[in-house]
Amino acid sequence: MGVLSNDFAAVDFREELCYHAQLGLSVQSMVSTDALIKVYDNGKEVISQYAELAAGANSLYFTYAFESAGLHELRFEAEGVGDTLSQNNIYYSYVYSG
Repeated sequence: MGVLSNDFAAVDFREELCYHAQLGLSVQSMVSTDALIKVYDNGKEVISQYAELAAGANSLYFTYAFESAGLHELRFEAEGVGDTLSQNNIYYSYVYSG
């Protein structure tokens, strides 16, 4: 089985009305695989979704509604099938909503 590496390159935040946002995530993978992507807002899991990753760069998008205005710590995690390097599977970003 090949080595899987998920490197988070960027998070793109576009705020809309009522604290809704489109979150864009770039994930680098060494091999084609399925991965569970989780998003946490201030430590609370708010999105859990499977994605098919191709070898190379992958762009993923999530629609999310913030429950409150203010500063939010967003944590993104990828759990890939056959991943042998978990140290690079978490990415943090901070956004201000409202």
